Amino acid sequence: MTRERQRNKRGEGSQLREEILDAAHAVLSTRGDESGVTLRAVARQAGIAAQSCYRHFDTRDDLLWALHEREFAALRAALEGASTPDATPLDRLRARCLAYAAYAHTHPGPYGLLFGGRGAEHHEWGGRLPGDPTSALWVSTVAECVGEGADAHAVAADLWAGLHGTIVLRRSLPAFPWPGDLETAIDRLIDALIIRKTA
Repeated sequence: MTRERQRNKRGEGSQLREEILDAAHAVLSTRGDESGVTLRAVARQAGIAAQSCYRHFDTRDDLLWALHEREFAALRAALEGASTPDATPLDRLRARCLAYAAYAHTHPGPYGLLFGGRGAEHHEWGGRLPGDPTSALWVSTVAECVGEGADAHAVAADLWAGLHGTIVLRRSLPAFPWPGDLETAIDRLIDALIIRKTA
């Protein structure tokens, strides 16, 4: 549903850019995948003329890239805020795994943009790789939990793949008799990939 909006005052163009990204987020969340995120659809959602979008984003790929970056920042903020400074490394990792799963559950459309669909190679993003700060946070969180001789990057990648697969499969096949709830599944992943593998 589109909404009426008041025109921004002169010099408030950056505010309009954020409103456009808010509208893109809403379209993505409603459609469930990036195919519906066009500049015209976003303009309708924002209640503005399509030309207003083109003043801030030259192409659809530019808009998707900006949305990509913003969603990665939101995910990173959720991970950072999921633990207290005095938590043990394993408690911090578990809290961030749960926060990751919560983000995927609460924002399935944006999550699909980040980790599903056709991926970055489909877009003309000039070789830019989104999510590097988020990836670094993930690897550093895992590195706190593994021994000095372990390859923290490899373990982090394995844990991420297991977490992503668990989330997506449980969402896609809800009727399957999954053993336990998602929190239990995350505990099993941490046990298998962190505790046992690096002990």
